Amino acid sequence: DYEMESGGTRNYEVWHDETKVNAENERSVEEEEKLDSMKALENRVAESQREMAEMDALEEIRAMNERHSRLMKGGGRKVDVAEAVLKAREVA
Repeated sequence: DYEMESGGTRNYEVWHDETKVNAENERSVEEEEKLDSMKALENRVAESQREMAEMDALEEIRAMNERHSRLMKGGGRKVDVAEAVLKAREVA
């Protein structure tokens, strides 16, 4: 590897390629869904399964937070991470 001493500029930034690829993938998925209704249904089912898995994970985090707060039994307000994530998701 090389180490820059001074005066260097960056010509290439990886995340630009990533955003282009993601945009192209989204466009191709939308085109496939327009042409093939079965593919659209499959994509919706996969998305709903992914959402259910996320909700299960959040419920698990909430249960762990509750157990932790019961064990700690101390003063001060406990911040429930799962509730904060759910509220942020509702706002978005």
